[in-house]
Amino acid sequence: MKRRCALIYTIFFATALYALPTLNVFKVSGSGVDEKTVVHITDVLYGFLAETKDYTVVDCRSYASHEASAAPSSDFSFYGTILFEKDEFKVDLVLKNVATGSIRLLSKNFANSNLILLETKSLLQKLLDQSYDLSNTASLASVAPTVSDTLSGTWQGEDDVKSIKLLQNGRGVIIFKNGLSVSVDFVEKNGSITVVQKGNITERQFPHLSKELAQEALKKVKPITWVLSGDMSRLTGTRSESVVTVNDGKINSITTTSIDVAWVKVE
Repeated sequence: MKRRCALIYTIFFATALYALPTLNVFKVSGSGVDEKTVVHITDVLYGFLAETKDYTVVDCRSYASHEASAAPSSDFSFYGTILFEKDEFKVDLVLKNVATGSIRLLSKNFANSNLILLETKSLLQKLLDQSYDLSNTASLASVAPTVSDTLSGTWQGEDDVKSIKLLQNGRGVIIFKNGLSVSVDFVEKNGSITVVQKGNITERQFPHLSKELAQEALKKVKPITWVLSGDMSRLTGTRSESVVTVNDGKINSITTTSIDVAWVKVE
């Protein structure tokens, strides 16, 4: 009887000692992607993650975000974003160590959503395999920061802007009424939000210039930058951008102008 009790205790102790780390799986967020596609990709991601033998997976797809206060405690969190821009899908998948705050970030662009689904399993294997060296492995301090739920969402403001979408990974997209779509990075620090255009500045930002003059101007102009503050339902501040003036078919000057702006959160 004593041997049996000892055996049971040994099995229980070994099980507790080698308990698998818990992994909360949250839904991915999307911008410029229809909700059905986002849900479908989230479900496929969860399906593959649920099969892993290295973690105890917890379904947290019903929570608004990985920052939800009501979410169960865990060792790791999985979440991501899908941004559709310039005829391609930009996917970020994140594995966060809750205790240390460090993350593993895997980013890739896809021509269509079907390709995302085809590569889902291999991407997740690389993300979860801690021995796999990701070139963009980093801590939260050195990448675009996660922002509060109150800041991420859809905003409106400015006469020439159709829509402003801010995501939880410090990225976003601003769509102008003339059809121009601008990717942005943003940082929230000490109550101030700085939003900066990322990627290449394009000729479409200067429709009054000829192709030749636009090419010349692009070598000197600066990205559009917003500096805002507020109560997270209404932001006010300034938008700064380059202004190119032309005289006698030549660029006369390139200056930076700032205008007062206001953003209002709509969802």
